[in-house]
Amino acid sequence: MGDRLADLETRLEHMTRELGEVRARLDRLEGRERGPDREEVARRDPAPEMAFESDSRTAPLAGMVGLVGRTLMALGGAYLLRAVTETRAVPALAGAVTGLAYSGVWLVMADRAATRGRRLSAVFHGVAAAMIAYPLVWETTTRFGLLDHAAAAVLVPVLVALGLAVAWRHRLGGIAWVHALFGLATGVALLQTTHDLVTFTLSLLLVAGLVELTALRDRWLGLRWPTALVLDLAVLQTVLIAVRPGGPPPGYPALAPQGVIFVGLALPVVYLVSVAVRTLIRARDVRVFEVLQIAVALLVGFGGTLRVAHYTGMATLAIGTFGLLLGAACYAAAFAFHDRREGGGRNFYVYTTFAGLLALAGVWLVFTPAPRAVVWAGLGLVAAWLGGRFLRITLRIHGFVYLASAALAAGLLQGAIDGLLGATTGPWRDVTLLGLAVGAATTVSYALLARTCRPGAPWFALLPQAGVAALVAAVGGGFVARGLARLLADAPGASADAAFLATSRTAAVAGLAVAVAWAARRWNRPELMWLVYALLAAGGLGLLLGDLPHGRPVTLFISFALYGGALVATPRLLRGAERRKSEK
Repeated sequence: MGDRLADLETRLEHMTRELGEVRARLDRLEGRERGPDREEVARRDPAPEMAFESDSRTAPLAGMVGLVGRTLMALGGAYLLRAVTETRAVPALAGAVTGLAYSGVWLVMADRAATRGRRLSAVFHGVAAAMIAYPLVWETTTRFGLLDHAAAAVLVPVLVALGLAVAWRHRLGGIAWVHALFGLATGVALLQTTHDLVTFTLSLLLVAGLVELTALRDRWLGLRWPTALVLDLAVLQTVLIAVRPGGPPPGYPALAPQGVIFVGLALPVVYLVSVAVRTLIRARDVRVFEVLQIAVALLVGFGGTLRVAHYTGMATLAIGTFGLLLGAACYAAAFAFHDRREGGGRNFYVYTTFAGLLALAGVWLVFTPAPRAVVWAGLGLVAAWLGGRFLRITLRIHGFVYLASAALAAGLLQGAIDGLLGATTGPWRDVTLLGLAVGAATTVSYALLARTCRPGAPWFALLPQAGVAALVAAVGGGFVARGLARLLADAPGASADAAFLATSRTAAVAGLAVAVAWAARRWNRPELMWLVYALLAAGGLGLLLGDLPHGRPVTLFISFALYGGALVATPRLLRGAERRKSEK
């Protein structure tokens, strides 16, 4: 009997130990799900948060209510300081400084809370600091007059910088958004209340610069949209009031043109520099925001600056030079992406597009028509060569645009159009030696484009050289038509024969179509084949609108014979070109 009892006691002890081990395992599993218990937390953090912050872990709503209550208490303290100041117990300036220091205390508390891991509490501290500081700046500037406009314009971005610094250190997007938006709102409120447009637009430019600094590290990129919108509207308002007929509205001070021009040019510079740093140094692709904002900044800032300069009678030489420098910088940035890495193509297109626009505008502003044509023709040659050298369709398009601009500036295109479409009575515009030089540059550019085009290139890659070829054909056909018109119709002048003038133009177009078809066959150029059909269509239109209304039987016979011969000859030449292409 005693042995049985001893055996039973042994088994009970064994089962008790096993149950204890099972319970310990269950406790460990439950501890992993619940996290560390309160005693462990207390040992790790001897200075726990306030009671309502501890409760926020288990009761989020109660914790949030507590944080809101604490923020209201902070605002109450700010109003207490204001009440003391209004009773003149302390000087107004001392009260304002104390209020700013009080907001700084809450920002420091935000930093300390974030350091201890209480991120939500830190955000509420940062909100309290913003709700105290920015309204105080506005009130001390507009109501009490304690801050002059320049001091307020500097203080707003300083406060934003402090808020962004705390947000940057702890990656607290809530504090960044609150301080940036409060800074923008305060800047706009001061601008609209004081009517000091240039000063507070500069303040908003500084805020935008701070936001762009954070974007360099891909922090809070969405914050760039409202910042850019506010800044664009501020610059636009400044420009519109500066060029308002009759001067600024009542209550607005006179605007110095130099100040308006400065903020207008600073707008695109801020974003061009930011994009350049992000793409060249940080190796990021251009974003949709950056493309849109640079376009708006150039339109509002650079375009507004030109409007102010013309309105005030100021010289545009400095503005044009600035545009040329920006364009050169954009071209340099674009070539930094040539085959540098995957994804650089988008950056190349964006930079070259803005570079081309700035170069066109800069040349237009800096030079008179004759030098303008020379510079554009030179740019066209260089762009055509570089486009072939680096196989960039963008540069080829730039070459065509520059050459067309040069032809217009030199009067070359207008002279050719007179030969093809000008009235019988004169005078027609003369073709100068400069125009002939531009025509030669255009021809050389087409040769460069055609020679450097890759075999089997897609159709869209041929568009730039097709445009240059059309320019050469238009100029050549216009010259031939002018010569025939003088020879056959004694045009231009009062004695010009309209019938023979129409025939001379039909002959020029028909002959040009055959010549281009032969060249397409000789050198196997697809873009010249496209041009043949365009010339034949233009010849048919000329028959309907020129020869038939004004022609006589003999001139109509000549026109129909020449145009019909072109319709017969060109398809045979083109079929030969197609056959040679298929053989290759």
